[in-house]
Amino acid sequence: MTWLWDNILYGPLLNALMWLYSSAAGENLGIAVVLLTVALRLILLPLSVLAERDSYEFDKLSPDIERINQETLHDTVQRKEHIRELLKERKLHPWAKVWGILVQALALIVLYRVFVDGIRLHLGDLYSWVPRPTDVNTIFLGNDIGTRSALWAGVVGLTLFAEIFIEQKRAPGELTRNDMLYALFFPLFTFLVLWWLPSVKSLFIFTSMLFSMAIVLLRRMAFPVPSTKLPGKA
Repeated sequence: MTWLWDNILYGPLLNALMWLYSSAAGENLGIAVVLLTVALRLILLPLSVLAERDSYEFDKLSPDIERINQETLHDTVQRKEHIRELLKERKLHPWAKVWGILVQALALIVLYRVFVDGIRLHLGDLYSWVPRPTDVNTIFLGNDIGTRSALWAGVVGLTLFAEIFIEQKRAPGELTRNDMLYALFFPLFTFLVLWWLPSVKSLFIFTSMLFSMAIVLLRRMAFPVPSTKLPGKA
């Protein structure tokens, strides 16, 4: 397991980060993290395309899902079963999105280990062809990404709240109390967790969120789904 972590998972990501730092990022670790995030998302682009395909198909199912909601208004168990069968019939599965999330979670773990243990302690783990900097610049946009930052955590929290709010407005049916609680407390929980961690985590997540939003925007521009007027929606 140790060999797998060092040689297949942790090692390549660490070396990619430090190679970007010494080359394209101009010895700025914040820029290197942004570039690494974009590179990972480009590698995962086929999974992202599949996930957006499922999202597109799900959007087209809005009238069917609204009909199921109306028919099973007082039976939550039956409603979930009917929706599950509908998604199965259309072959919509979340595996592509799940794999993308897992890879990004791995990158977060690598960044956490690098920053918590100290960047200089890991320079000995670099490949022979990766330059070893004598000092690592962690200042990005005036903030040290190796320390905690309420600002960066707040940026992620607010962006997440806006994203959830927009998606809930587009979803069929009326918003439930649980929907509203989720829209409020999940971004708040995310903010508190990221505030406790080095702000490099927030930078990674924020960059990945922007990439995802760009993909969603391009998909909706290229393949728009006709809006359906649903009861209870503004």
